[in-house]
Amino acid sequence: MAGPMIADGRGNDVVPASEEELLAELRRLDAEFRSEKEPRIVVIYADRVAEVTPTLSLGLGADEATLVYDDGLSSAYSRGRHPDDESEIGYEYGDGYSEFPGWTRVSLPDAFAGAAEFFRAGRRPTNVDWVEV
Repeated sequence: MAGPMIADGRGNDVVPASEEELLAELRRLDAEFRSEKEPRIVVIYADRVAEVTPTLSLGLGADEATLVYDDGLSSAYSRGRHPDDESEIGYEYGDGYSEFPGWTRVSLPDAFAGAAEFFRAGRRPTNVDWVEV
């Protein structure tokens, strides 16, 4: 296994050597997206060279984050503190745009903790609740 990679959808891929580097890069991207007032998705690939590998997408650039897990067979959205919020939150990625229900929003500390767990284990984080989609 070659190890994880972060893709920001703009061609700026980062290969963090440690959990600390991963979290520093996610915080940097979140701050950048906030300053641009442009929430965006970043994708963490569990194995940067595998043809099929689990991914954890994080919608960053706002006060809360959305998490999406995909392992090639199933996908799940995070379920945050707003279980009845059916409003939509949108994120850009590359040339695309995706919207998610408001109930997918989790705190930034929870999102970063989930990303750290995904970095270590390469599987769906256990620190947040999930809804299969």
